[in-house]
Amino acid sequence: MYYALYRKYRPLSFHDVLGQDAVTETLRRQVATGQISHAYLFTGTRGTGKTTCAKILARAVNCQNPKDGNPCNECDICKGLLEGTLYDVEEIDAASNNGVENIRQIREEVVYAPTAAKYKVYIIDEVHMLSAGAFNALLKTLEEPPAHAIFILATTEIHKVPATILSRCQRFDFLRLPKKTLIGQFRTVLEKEGKSLDENALDLIAELADGSSRDGLSILDKVIDLKTCEEVEGVLGVIPKKRIFDLLLAAADGDVDTMYRAVEDMYNASADLGRLCTSMMDTMKDVMIFRSAKNPSALLEKSEGDVQALTQIANRFPPERILYSLRILQETVALLPRSLDKRADAEVCMLRLSRPDLQPDAKDLSARLATLEQQLLELKKNGIPVKASSLPETIPGKLTPAPTPISTPEKKPEPPKKAPPVFDDPFANPSVSSAGNYREPEEKITAKPIPPAPRPESVHQTPPPAEETFVDGWQPLTAWKDITHTISRDSHMMGFLLGTASAVYQGHTILILVEDVRDYNEIKSPEYMEKIRQALVENRKEGYTVKVEHCSPDKYIPHATMDYLQKENLFDFGDDEEIPEYED
Repeated sequence: MYYALYRKYRPLSFHDVLGQDAVTETLRRQVATGQISHAYLFTGTRGTGKTTCAKILARAVNCQNPKDGNPCNECDICKGLLEGTLYDVEEIDAASNNGVENIRQIREEVVYAPTAAKYKVYIIDEVHMLSAGAFNALLKTLEEPPAHAIFILATTEIHKVPATILSRCQRFDFLRLPKKTLIGQFRTVLEKEGKSLDENALDLIAELADGSSRDGLSILDKVIDLKTCEEVEGVLGVIPKKRIFDLLLAAADGDVDTMYRAVEDMYNASADLGRLCTSMMDTMKDVMIFRSAKNPSALLEKSEGDVQALTQIANRFPPERILYSLRILQETVALLPRSLDKRADAEVCMLRLSRPDLQPDAKDLSARLATLEQQLLELKKNGIPVKASSLPETIPGKLTPAPTPISTPEKKPEPPKKAPPVFDDPFANPSVSSAGNYREPEEKITAKPIPPAPRPESVHQTPPPAEETFVDGWQPLTAWKDITHTISRDSHMMGFLLGTASAVYQGHTILILVEDVRDYNEIKSPEYMEKIRQALVENRKEGYTVKVEHCSPDKYIPHATMDYLQKENLFDFGDDEEIPEYED
């Protein structure tokens, strides 16, 4: 019978456990001196040796010929426990035995003395899965068990274990295994199996294992018959590191074609586009560390080739643009699982990474300015003359002196120019979206009166007109009529009901204001909210948070009478088609 590598090479003594020296040394000394506790709690991430150490401890306390705290694995007790023929050590999976009746059974059995061994050991794995009643049933037995009973609890989510359980156990935290430790373990296993694998492949497997020995051996078991790193990447479906490095360099150069081609290749290969964005996000996180840390090599376990590539990318990205890129990738990774068109969203992500100058949002201005400064510095290093006004010399930590004013002759005032186009929704980008309604601004030329000098005791500012003031920054969403019009194509009644409501927005939050309580309860239903979200996506308004509130519009828009709402065309969905009356 074939055994998986993680079962075949499971440690049999405390000395064989990798990367947990503090835990294993403490347990070994307790067994050697006889100072054994009645309850232990092992916590840590998956595959770090919790259950393995629990089994070693169970054999060590019952071993007939212990060797300095380690089990001999040769006596009848050790062999019986290894072969599973001795029932004095019981391993319980709390994920499937998490009820009060299971703990009640343990309480009834624990009073009986062991049959062959010295101690009766109960290993409860994934103990955080026990119900609240099961934890309460375990408390008294766990605090004062019989002298022949030992409880060993193991969990990966320590925050779910009640404090009453924690206070009754000796807690041991298991750490993630370092990358070098995992690679050394892989080499030892390959040598015993008579196999060989490329060093780059071992480095890749150790990185995918994420500090888990069991995960690493499971991956190694899958690719143990391969030779090169390229073959391992193909079997595991991993995007090559060089491909990710080239994409980030292309993003730094603004090469949109290369970014689009990568998405197209992934899409044609039926690969997960989220994996591409996740790999780029992880690499950009490493770039951030290389850009900001004084000694990044000590923080990241990377090969020499990866260090050179990350250093090259870090020199091409200013810190502001690194943070901007991380934010874009994080938003895309969160959006893709529920996206209607994953390819389009991935392509938009690649465009935003390559061209931060296309972003209309003011919070992305720092990334665009940092990119321009980086380009100017590169021009200056290459010997290309740059005007002093475009690249000021500044000293870090000191203020830049103000420029000396230069007197210039007075110029005649130029005639007023036509105002630029105005869009209803400031978040709608006219170059990529059609959500806002375009209108030409009215050209107004009025003479500015000279205000009289105010008295010191009555200095005040004239308040703006009532129709132009809004409460706490909320503004009417003029695209609401497009959204209700989209909904009315599928359901005239639903579109009519939503059209009677008004909508305001602030930032990326859209608030639907409903006065009638029956309409409010109906609009809050999952069916209506799903229709609204679909209409937002169709009108290029995805990424907004939608909320419904039972109140009148004047809570957010002062003097928001029905006439005002009709005048501003906030909920009228146009005359494109006549909506028939609802028949009961």
